[in-house]
Amino acid sequence: MSVDYQSLNSQLAALLADEQAAQRNETLRVDNVHEFAGHIVCDPASKSEIVVPLSIHEELIGVLDIDSPKPSRFGASDQLGMELLCKTFVQNLQKGPGNFI
Repeated sequence: MSVDYQSLNSQLAALLADEQAAQRNETLRVDNVHEFAGHIVCDPASKSEIVVPLSIHEELIGVLDIDSPKPSRFGASDQLGMELLCKTFVQNLQKGPGNFI
């Protein structure tokens, strides 16, 4: 199965909870989603979020988007851990099916 990453990128950009993280291809921590311009509410209880882009060869293939009901919930150590998790996931994804265990 062939994946059209360019088409996928366009679709993702339109659907991302936080388009800025995708556009900059860098992690974005939002301490207060209600003060963040352009935030799309998917959970009314959400007060903060972290968005980590998932990229293969500089092409965006998705994001890890985690919301929290607590303001300023995510710090630098959370960010580092989630980025490592995402990096490991993407590396194994590139190896093909059956490489996650």
